[in-house]
Amino acid sequence: MKIKLIREVRIGLIVVLGILMIFLIVLGIKTYQTPIVKEEEKVKYEYSNEVKVNYDAYLKPNRLYTQTMLAEEPFYLSGFVKDIVVKFNMGFHSSVEAEVKGEYEIAVQLQGYEIEREEKHVIWTKEMEGEPKASFKKKDISHSIVKEISIPFETYNEFVTAVMEDAKANTEAEIVIRLMGKKSVTIDGKTKEIPIDTIVSIPLVKTYFGITKEGTEASKEVGKETIKIEIPPNMNHVIFYGVLAFISLLGIAGVVIVTIQPTLKDKYINRRKMLFQEHGSRMVAVDYIEEADSLEIYRVTTLDDLIKIADEIEKPVLYMHFNDILKINKFYVKDRNILYSYQVPEELLEEDSIEIKQNEDMGEGEEQVEKEIAVTNTK
Repeated sequence: MKIKLIREVRIGLIVVLGILMIFLIVLGIKTYQTPIVKEEEKVKYEYSNEVKVNYDAYLKPNRLYTQTMLAEEPFYLSGFVKDIVVKFNMGFHSSVEAEVKGEYEIAVQLQGYEIEREEKHVIWTKEMEGEPKASFKKKDISHSIVKEISIPFETYNEFVTAVMEDAKANTEAEIVIRLMGKKSVTIDGKTKEIPIDTIVSIPLVKTYFGITKEGTEASKEVGKETIKIEIPPNMNHVIFYGVLAFISLLGIAGVVIVTIQPTLKDKYINRRKMLFQEHGSRMVAVDYIEEADSLEIYRVTTLDDLIKIADEIEKPVLYMHFNDILKINKFYVKDRNILYSYQVPEELLEEDSIEIKQNEDMGEGEEQVEKEIAVTNTK
């Protein structure tokens, strides 16, 4: 059994499903043909700089130690130390070849200072002999530059003691050994300036002392580049769109095959049913109605007018009962010897006849239905 749909609804469904199918096909093709480009950051190179500091204390002959040299210790006894050798190791490590060049020098300074409210206040300084400025240039992945300097600890300690006695000022004192300079690293056409500043502090005028270091932390640099990665199309999406497009095609075929336009007879039946749905509560079916000559007969133009009359005189609307609803064309209201009647206009039949003619031009095959209605009207 086919589903009856009016022409506009059938065409609308076909158009909507057709547009949906085309959209899904285009979307599937676009998804398949258009690659997905994803941007990612990739490490192109990385390198690190680090200055390591080591020192050894050379001892005077004494009763405590049998060796003449002590490696790094937390504390040293000042009376046993003659010289201290400080070694700076400037290291560079890179993942790719780099050009590194720069310069450095080692300065040595004696300082007298006081600590007040956790702040260091330098009172006097004395420049001592250090290492002159030197330059370097390397082109490799990894290298190290080692430079050492010998500090005459005993001599400097005696000098500071004499200064304090002369100045009659008892301050804190220390030796400050400072490696300073700069280097530039060039990789992939990019150059970065890196400062060099490492300090070693050795206290003076103490019975024992510990050596401190500053600026030995390693610094790292990472060079990144943004690369575009082409991701293959998601075939699950392509298949999904294809399945939906196929379902839309099946929907179009279903509308064409399973549905038909309502015939003229269907339209007549629907119109009659609408009349009974709207006014059925006021209507009474009878087997026979005779329009006798003794009656005054008034014909009204609309069924609504007939309903108004029935309501006014409080009478039901009568109609002759037929099994075929299409034969119910006349409705009556009787008040004693007066008969009010309404007949479905013939113009409706003419309108439907025009529709049948249009359907014939469209190849809808409604000729048989028109003949059936013509027979019914004749009856």
